[in-house]
Amino acid sequence: MLQAKRRPGESSDDRLVNWSPSRTANNARQIIQPMASVPNIPVPESMASLPGLLAEIRKEQLGSLPAPPDSLSHYTDTHGLMGIFRSNELWATDALYTNDGFETFHALFILGQHVESRKKDPANDPLTAMMTIAGQEFYAVVNTYVVSFCPDGDLLSQWRGYAHPGGYSLGFDPDVLTSLCGPHVMLAPVVYDRAEQESKIADLVKRWDDVFGAANPNDFNEQVIRLGAFSFAQTLSFMAALFKNEGFKEEQEWRLVYRRQGLLHEAKPLGIGHRERMGMVAGYARLPLPAVTEKSVPIRNVIVGPADNPNLAMIGVHQFQKSLGYPEELIRVGRSVISLR
Repeated sequence: MLQAKRRPGESSDDRLVNWSPSRTANNARQIIQPMASVPNIPVPESMASLPGLLAEIRKEQLGSLPAPPDSLSHYTDTHGLMGIFRSNELWATDALYTNDGFETFHALFILGQHVESRKKDPANDPLTAMMTIAGQEFYAVVNTYVVSFCPDGDLLSQWRGYAHPGGYSLGFDPDVLTSLCGPHVMLAPVVYDRAEQESKIADLVKRWDDVFGAANPNDFNEQVIRLGAFSFAQTLSFMAALFKNEGFKEEQEWRLVYRRQGLLHEAKPLGIGHRERMGMVAGYARLPLPAVTEKSVPIRNVIVGPADNPNLAMIGVHQFQKSLGYPEELIRVGRSVISLR
């Protein structure tokens, strides 16, 4: 598997939560050291096909995304609503700090199963070494930030998470959200079905196996193995950002995902900040929204969640957006039809 050996008194969950760059780097060095005995060997022919493989997989991944629904709503609390209106930005939270405690780990679990099922020594099989290092050093290669949306702007399960002491859903035009997409930002639905998750990982592994499965380990040194591992992590990150536990399926979540490259240069990287979340310091990426004009605003509507004084909350939203210069007639403010105590 992709995890370190279990220590006494430590669960598999602990080993994932306690991941650190230094630990995984040491693990990776142990794996690739036998392949590094001839440091100056030529780059293997199979590596020459890597850029084309990456481009092909990326094109297929993006091309497979369905069209978004007619409206997508972002649930937030009062602090979040005020921050979005004031900054005209969405703050994408580090995926490690979302409501699924094992966010992004689902893909690594499944990958680990594939590595184990190969029954090959990574010291003698370049692809096994690449996938192992990709899993162990995944968070040193790619940082994933997400903003969550739901097609239903008035959903009981969402209010349970955001309506105490007060919550709101902000409705966005999907065209506004897709305008934020680019080389490292995408809008996509979450995949909850475990069988579908396993199928996607299996297909990815097969694509790489077609290129590297019969490779001669004597043709690979440490640098080449690491290049392959980091490239594999890039393709895996697309899936890792979208896999979630089936228990959250009712949310029907869509995501704006920003995949920040830890080792590759980005021409225009998004700004990164930090804030308190769940009693911890969590990173976030700033996604600027289109400018507010007299004829156009990025937010279609605001729904006030179940509250003791919903009408008073609606008045507060009206007054707040007016104070910021938002055209009141362009943003509908309503109240939830759901009762929640």
